[in-house]
Amino acid sequence: MPWFLSKVHDIAESAAIESTIQTVADAIGDRRSRDLVDLIGHLEQEHGWPRALEVLASAQKQRYRAPPLIGGPTLSLEILKYREQVFELFSCSGLEPADIDITELLGHLTSCNSLAEASMRFKSLVLAKSREQIAGGDSVFFEVIPNHASEELNHEIERAHLREMEFLSSLDLSGIQDVTSVWFTESGRQLLTDLGAVGYSVSDSRVIDGIRVLQRRPNRESACAHQARGIRGPSNPLYTRLLSSIVLCDTVEMRTLGSRLSLARLDYMLRESVSRYVEAPSSSRYREVLSRVGDHVTVRALESTSTLGLIAKELDVRLAVPALNALGCFHHESSVEILLEQVCNTSRRECLEASLASLQAIHRVSPVAEPLIRSATLGSCKRRSQLRLLLRQQSWTKKTKMYDA
Repeated sequence: MPWFLSKVHDIAESAAIESTIQTVADAIGDRRSRDLVDLIGHLEQEHGWPRALEVLASAQKQRYRAPPLIGGPTLSLEILKYREQVFELFSCSGLEPADIDITELLGHLTSCNSLAEASMRFKSLVLAKSREQIAGGDSVFFEVIPNHASEELNHEIERAHLREMEFLSSLDLSGIQDVTSVWFTESGRQLLTDLGAVGYSVSDSRVIDGIRVLQRRPNRESACAHQARGIRGPSNPLYTRLLSSIVLCDTVEMRTLGSRLSLARLDYMLRESVSRYVEAPSSSRYREVLSRVGDHVTVRALESTSTLGLIAKELDVRLAVPALNALGCFHHESSVEILLEQVCNTSRRECLEASLASLQAIHRVSPVAEPLIRSATLGSCKRRSQLRLLLRQQSWTKKTKMYDA
């Protein structure tokens, strides 16, 4: 091959790799977990595991296509969103707080020959580090998930949470101000977040009463079975940052990290902003609602669709429409179902237009919407013709178009 043709070939191959890295980064940024699995599997099948791993690792530093509600053409891929998607890819969801750098973890997979082998090695490393942390008193953010990477570790996490309950039960709440140690337990963190507590010191009697209720929960294991162990904050510095952002309601930091574990705090803040606006509408309060909706869109936790779905039913279209627009950024069946319900039943023109636009946005990027939309066109939906028109604009019958890059 002449040298110039070889050069052209190299440039074309490099461009194809860059395009594929971008496709993977977009899938991660959108939290399209199933698409990510398909993309990495397709890369492994076509080019081998080393290329698939190279693309996955390179996507970490890539910017991704920003959702319309956020503004700007692209966003930096959020640190913990990337971590959570990679852990899910390797079937280790819930163990992301393990104190191992993600680049180091992926580096251990370079000698593997397949995704299956890489998954086994990834799990082995993560499980070992997770056990070490949990045994040392760090169980904040670790989750018990059905069909986990290890049922044995699930039991260890449950036992750690029981030890936390013993610790909380021993606290003297008379005149308590400093709740740092409560934030350092998973049960305490969840309770304080649900109650809307802000900061490491509290004086709100409602919060203190909530901790007292937590203290009275029956403990299935006696203190004799588990000697009291020190309770400490997250070992992983990224999760120290995450906890601090949740405690202090730092939405800028929560957006930067992009963790689904910030959802409860973001959910509380969104609901509070909506309540304040409904109570006394004003331009500043409306901007606050839009900012809180934007938080959910940036983090893109699947569970956000429930809250957005409730706001979409608000009588005030100024609240309903932003929620419907936001749902178009969640490429999942749950958001499609909410949007279809609006299309078929709403009598408000603004809500109909927003719902159709969001359905189109999901359908354009991901194949999850098409089966549900087709099903709606065969039922009693009074706007079947508009849904058929949407389907005619693009078809996902050939799903491989996702991987043309």
